[in-house]
Amino acid sequence: MKSIVFILWLTLANGKEQVVLTQHVNTQEECLSLAQIKAEQHARHGEKTRYICHEVIEEVGGVDNNGNPIQESSE
Repeated sequence: MKSIVFILWLTLANGKEQVVLTQHVNTQEECLSLAQIKAEQHARHGEKTRYICHEVIEEVGGVDNNGNPIQESSE
């Protein structure tokens, strides 16, 4: 199961950021390797990037509109 999400942002000249890539990978090491490759690719074009490698926590049960877990009643 792919348990890490890689998110790459492009830092724009006006100070804002734009998501350019999201990808799920298997390990933290794989994510960091991908981050290095993608950052170098964008740097060759004079672009600045920011990234995060974040562990995905699978939801169990229902969630409300805000993504919060719905507590199951034990009645």
